[in-house]
Amino acid sequence: MRYVALVVQSQSCWTVLLPDFPGMEITAVTLQVALWKAHRQLVDRAIVLNALGVAMPAPMNAADLVSAPGYERAMAAIIAIPGPLSPDGGNVFRFG
Repeated sequence: MRYVALVVQSQSCWTVLLPDFPGMEITAVTLQVALWKAHRQLVDRAIVLNALGVAMPAPMNAADLVSAPGYERAMAAIIAIPGPLSPDGGNVFRFG
């Protein structure tokens, strides 16, 4: 699955926002670290939701997110996490 991350640079850090997951905001001094942390948090969220038997939310449309008010200066990035591993193509992760 691929989620759009909106990346904003300030004078002292980079901030990654994940609109598909309200409240998930990641900051770091470098862009690479901010994106790595965002990926790690998404994978952790997928593991928790899988353990609860809950499907990950469907990703929002990238064009809609990038053009949303307040994000004019944001850079879009795609953060991918492992896709469905079940043979039925469901949206529940199956590890091991």
